[in-house]
Amino acid sequence: MTTAEKPTTDTRPHALLRAGFPYLTTIGMRRVTWFPVDVAVGQEGRVYTLDRTQGAGGYIRRINWDDEDLGSFGGGELAWPSSFVVDEDENFWITDESKNQVIVIDGEGTLIKSWGEQGSGDSQFDRPGGITFDNDGNVLVSDAVNGRIQRYTRDGELLQTIGSQGSGDGELDSPSGVAVDERGDIYVGDWGNHRVAHFSADGAFKQNMGTHGTGDGQLDRPMGLCVDSDGDIYVADQGNSRVVQFDQNGRYVYKFTGNSTLSKMGRRYIETSPRVLRIREMGKMEELEVLRSPRSCLMDSENRLLIPDFGSHRIQVYKKEAYPLTELEIAPVMETVDLYTV
Repeated sequence: MTTAEKPTTDTRPHALLRAGFPYLTTIGMRRVTWFPVDVAVGQEGRVYTLDRTQGAGGYIRRINWDDEDLGSFGGGELAWPSSFVVDEDENFWITDESKNQVIVIDGEGTLIKSWGEQGSGDSQFDRPGGITFDNDGNVLVSDAVNGRIQRYTRDGELLQTIGSQGSGDGELDSPSGVAVDERGDIYVGDWGNHRVAHFSADGAFKQNMGTHGTGDGQLDRPMGLCVDSDGDIYVADQGNSRVVQFDQNGRYVYKFTGNSTLSKMGRRYIETSPRVLRIREMGKMEELEVLRSPRSCLMDSENRLLIPDFGSHRIQVYKKEAYPLTELEIAPVMETVDLYTV
C-alpha cells in the first residue's frame, strides 16, 4: 500500500487489547538518509525518505527493508522541502517552504507540475509544511505562517480553507503536519499552540489534543503526525524529541523515545573506520538509541510505525501489537480505573 491509499470504510474495533509496541529495526544512516524530515512507503518494499542537505537543498532517497541504498533523485527541483506524500502511481507530492510551492515529481526526479507562490491570498503559501491526500484524492496542505489548511484538487484548484490564525478552538498557529483518517477526519500538528487540532471531514472543528509541556500527553512544537486504522494518533513531538500516541478520544497512550540499534548500512560503514569504532566504543549506549528532534511519522499497512530520526539521520521502526475487541468482550467504560478485581 502506498502512502496515498487509505481504507474506504470504518474498520475501527470497539476496543483494543494493547499488547505492546516493540522496536523492530533501524534503516538508513548519516550521509545517506541525511536529515530526514519525512518518510513514505512505496510498492515492492521501497521506502523513501525526504532529506535535507546541510545547506539549502534536499532530495528523496530510495532504500528498502534490507537497508540497501537504491539512490537519490529530485535534488534539482527542491530548495527546502518540508513534507511529501506518494500517490498510486508512485509520484511524489512535496511541499517546499523556500519556494512556497507544491512540487510533483516522478520516481526519476522529473518535474510533473507545481503551483503556489508566496502570499496570503487564495492558492498562495507562506512556508507550507505538511501535505497529504483526503479520502477523495484531493490534496491538503498546511500553510504555516498563514495559520490555515488549504484543500486543492490535484490540478491545483483551491477548494477550501480550514482554520485561521489564532489560539482558540478551530484556530491554528504555524500548523505543520496534516493527516487524514479512514473517516475523512483531519488532524493538524498545531506547532505554535503545542497541540493537535482535530477537524471533521468537512473542516468543522471537533477537539484539541495535548497541552504544552514535557509530561505524558503534553507536547512541545508538534510537527508531522499520522493515524492508524484503529483511530490511534501518533505525533512527532519535536521539542521533546519523541513521538506521542493518543487514542481516538485524545487520551494519552504511549510515548516513543528511541530504541535504535545499528542499521545494516551503518554497521558496514562503522566497521570500515577504526576511529569511528573507537569513538562508538567509548560512548554511552543510551545516548545512541534516542530520537533526536523527529519531525514526522508514518504508519504503514503492516502496522509498522516509521519515525524519521532527524538528528541521527536514520529511520526507527516499531511494530504495533494490539488485538480488536467487540462490545461483548469488554466491560463498559469505567468512571475510575482500578485493576483490582473481586
